[in-house]
Amino acid sequence: MLKLTLLLQIQHTGSAMSPYSFAFFGIPKDEMLSPALVERVNLERARVYFSNTTGNIASLCAGTLLASGILYTFEVATWIILCWAFVLFFLGWIGWRYEKKVTAQALHVKAIYAQVSTRIGIGFLIGAVWGLFAFIVPADSYLGFALSFIAVSTLVIIGMLSFSVMPMQFFAYIVGAMLPLMSRLLNTYTHTNEFFYLILFAIVLVWQAVLLLKARTNSITAIRAIILNEKLKDEVGRYAQAQKHIEYLAYHDHLTGAWNRRYFEDFLEDLLLKAGLTNQCVGILAIDINRLKPLNDHYGHHYGDQLLIAFVKHLKEHLPKEALLARVGGDEFVIVLSNTASLDSLLEQGERFKTILTTAYVIQDISVPSSASVGCALFPQDAQEIDALLAIADARMYEDKKSI
Repeated sequence: MLKLTLLLQIQHTGSAMSPYSFAFFGIPKDEMLSPALVERVNLERARVYFSNTTGNIASLCAGTLLASGILYTFEVATWIILCWAFVLFFLGWIGWRYEKKVTAQALHVKAIYAQVSTRIGIGFLIGAVWGLFAFIVPADSYLGFALSFIAVSTLVIIGMLSFSVMPMQFFAYIVGAMLPLMSRLLNTYTHTNEFFYLILFAIVLVWQAVLLLKARTNSITAIRAIILNEKLKDEVGRYAQAQKHIEYLAYHDHLTGAWNRRYFEDFLEDLLLKAGLTNQCVGILAIDINRLKPLNDHYGHHYGDQLLIAFVKHLKEHLPKEALLARVGGDEFVIVLSNTASLDSLLEQGERFKTILTTAYVIQDISVPSSASVGCALFPQDAQEIDALLAIADARMYEDKKSI
């Protein structure tokens, strides 16, 4: 375990936490993924990898009990069986505890490389101890070797199915479990010259090749599914952002960020309907920026646009919480004040905004003095329809502009 873990850690450290680290190899080469997406894919692989805890440990325990029974029928010493089974149970417990510890924490990209490497090292030890089955059965038993092959292959197959998202775990089982069996078969054939052991060795070799090909197919399929799922998440996210942006543009002025005329009319229609049912007053202030045209003519429309942006930003800072600000024309804005007490209070609000908006804005190192003309209309005293209210507010606003 120490050597394998060190190998994994060296690969991991040497690549500066590269998402293509040794423990995480398996991403198909034809997948053109950004480094950020690779990290997310590997993070999801780690989540799947550590989510198999209960099933894997249950399979290991069941297999250990069954294998111990087989060893007992071959009259292997009880203490040897118990020691072998105890080590497997102990390693399984360590793996279970470690996986539980990892899953109890939130997985992070910076930690998963070391966590997966450690878990693969534990898996290698489990495979190596399981492979000792071939050394425990009687050396002169054809059936014992056949059962050894079945037992070891079963562990490897379970690993192939359970750890398809992390093929390094499967290879750790191959190295840990199959190589001891193969070395035992070759050693027995060398001492006995019985062709059975050579045939079984060849079967094991071919079987490993078949399993490796199958594992590769399973791994690619599983990892591609995760990649596709992550890409779909990105697509859904981009669609949601686009939808949100479209909705924003549908109801906001693209230059100043204030509500646009469409939203203003829909909002005011609903507000007037509710106000009419509750006998409340709604105030409307029509605001027009003074001297915007001379600024555009002298400096260009870019300066005028910057003035509009600064004007809205300044106005928003002084709006009541319940007020709505909308741009309804080039330099024309409307403020809607719900539940206005009276026309006098609305006039006071208009004068307050005139004072606030009489200021100078610095646009590209040029001080631009500005002011605003304000007109008001009160629902339902002045009018009860949106167009009529706007017409009254505009008329009063132009009267205010003439007085400048």
